[in-house]
Amino acid sequence: MNAFKFHRPVLLLVLALASQPAAPADAQSVSVDLSGYSPSSGIEVKRDGERLHVAWPMAKAESGRLTLDLRAGKPLIESLGIATSANSTPVALLQNVEPAAYLSVGTRTPPPGHAPERTVWDVFFDKVPNKPFQTHRSRLEIKRVVVTSVGRRATVALSELSVGNFSGELCFTFYAGSRLVHIEAVVSTEEDRRAILYDMGLVGAESGCKSLAWLDTAGRMQRAPADSAAIAKPLAVAHRTLIAEGERGAVACFPPPHQFFSPRDWSDNLQTAWFGKGYSNAVESFGFGIRSSPTGGGPFLPWFNAPPHTRQRLGMFLLLSRGKAEDALRETLRYTHDDQFPALPGRVTYTSHYHLAHTAGVMKMRAEGKEPPAVPEFVQ
Repeated sequence: MNAFKFHRPVLLLVLALASQPAAPADAQSVSVDLSGYSPSSGIEVKRDGERLHVAWPMAKAESGRLTLDLRAGKPLIESLGIATSANSTPVALLQNVEPAAYLSVGTRTPPPGHAPERTVWDVFFDKVPNKPFQTHRSRLEIKRVVVTSVGRRATVALSELSVGNFSGELCFTFYAGSRLVHIEAVVSTEEDRRAILYDMGLVGAESGCKSLAWLDTAGRMQRAPADSAAIAKPLAVAHRTLIAEGERGAVACFPPPHQFFSPRDWSDNLQTAWFGKGYSNAVESFGFGIRSSPTGGGPFLPWFNAPPHTRQRLGMFLLLSRGKAEDALRETLRYTHDDQFPALPGRVTYTSHYHLAHTAGVMKMRAEGKEPPAVPEFVQ
C-alpha cells in the first residue's frame, strides 16, 4: 500500500468489492485486452463468449482453474477449483461468489502546534477512528478487462471499480507453480488527506462451502458450519488464516502479512477474520474473509495514508487445496516458515523495535517469586 506514513484524520472507507457484477447488458460488449499478455508466463488465459477462463500449474499433477462470468447480474467468480490434468474436469472448491472489499476512510488533520512546514502525512499520533469516518461498499461495472503478464505471473484487471470516492480496478494475479490467487482492489481518490483501512472477503449464498475452519489461539483446530442464516461476526484466528472447506477440498484466505498489519505497541489478537451473513451491515449473502480493527485494541492504530492519485492496493490471498483445512493451513504456513525466523547456518537472526513492557512485567513477577503465565493473556 502506498505512502505508509500513519497520521491524522482518516475517513474509514469500508470497501465492499462485492462487485455488483457487470453493468453492461451484453457481456460480449466488454473488451478483453490481451496485448500485454504472453502464454510464456505459464498462465493460460482465454475468453469464451461471456466468460474468461484462467488455468495455471500449481504443483505436480495439479492446476488451478478460475472462470469469471462477465455477465451483468451474475456472481463474478463462477468457479474456482483444481484439475489433475490438462483434460480433466476441474473440481470446484468455490462457486458463484463475489469478491467483497469494505474500505474504511477517514481524514488526516494536523494537531495544535503542528509546524506549518511539516506535511499532514507524517503526524504519528493520530486517533483517526475517534473522528468522523465512513464505510463504503464497492461496485464493479465491468466495462473492460486487461490481461498482462510479467515473468511467471499474470494479472487479470477488471474495471470500473468504485467505492465511495475511490475508483480503480479489481485485479486477480496468478503465479505459475503456486497455489495462490491474489485478489486486489486497486483504487485511488482525488480527495486530499484521506487515510484508510479495509476488510475483504468472498460472498455468495451458493458457494459450495460446507464449513469454516481455523486454528484458535490455543493451537486447536475449530470448525463451524457455513450456516447461510448466521449473522457475520469477527473471529480470532491464529496465523491470520481462515479456511473454507467443501466436499472435495479447501480454500484458505489470509491477508498480505506485511501490508495489512500496522506496527503496534501490543501483539494481542484483534479478530482479523470474519464469516457470516450481512458483514459490515451490508445487505448481502453469507461470506467469509479478513478484517481490520479500526481502533487497534485501544492504543494508537496507524491507518494507511491515501494521498490523492496514489494507487492503494487492498489485497487478500487465496490458497487452493484438494485436502482438508489442516492441509490448506500447512501449505499456507510454508510461505512464512510457520511464522518463524528459520535458522541460517553461520548467520545470526536479528529482529527490531520491541516494546519491552511485557518483558519488564515478567521480570518483575519472577523477582516477586511469581510464575508468569506460559502464554500472555493479550495473545489470546
